Amino acid sequence: MRHGLTPVPETLQVLVETLINSGVVCKTAADGELLLELYSLLEYLEPDEHDLAARLSQLRFVPARTSDLGLYLVYIPLSDVLTHLLPASPLPQAQAWRQCLATALFRGDLPSPYAVLVAGAGTGAADEPQPCS
Repeated sequence: MRHGLTPVPETLQVLVETLINSGVVCKTAADGELLLELYSLLEYLEPDEHDLAARLSQLRFVPARTSDLGLYLVYIPLSDVLTHLLPASPLPQAQAWRQCLATALFRGDLPSPYAVLVAGAGTGAADEPQPCS
């Protein structure tokens, strides 16, 4: 599915490839926005159940009908995943990605819509994002 990915900064590209390689289903919307399928994404990220309902209420859902199965799948834009679901994941890899994306934003590698990642990237207000390895 690499050919369907929209141009994104390298850090996001690596994250998206990791999600795809882990079984997260994705597609590109008509406007070029990358969409990730909700169920496979939740299976991978394993977000905290206690605040999941509140986080889900903040997402933009994009239903898409699969022609071969005749079923609808629900997709979420990548920006919503970064803002609302990635921070909710207890997985060490997800937290590392969040730190890495915050670092990329700090260096100016990401556009401003991802500024929300910096808030809470560290453990305190004085924390500065650390470079990704």
